[in-house]
Amino acid sequence: KQATSRKKTSGEALLREIRYLRIAGAHPNIMQPYGAFCERGKLHMVMEYARQCLRTDRVAKQADPILVFAGVARALVRLH
Repeated sequence: KQATSRKKTSGEALLREIRYLRIAGAHPNIMQPYGAFCERGKLHMVMEYARQCLRTDRVAKQADPILVFAGVARALVRLH
């Protein structure tokens, strides 16, 4: 029973996250959600495609840390 209630809670949290992101509206530093679907008992969120990601070494080495931090700060201001 705990696993079921935990899954329901995490699913509700994911749907709540989608609602918040939609309310925030478009912003260059926030990935836009397109929706969610359930497949084989797992809930998936469909998000905007990101051309680049800081997880790759090449992009991380080229990125200016101050600009990255500024973008994150602007996104947080928009969400909160």
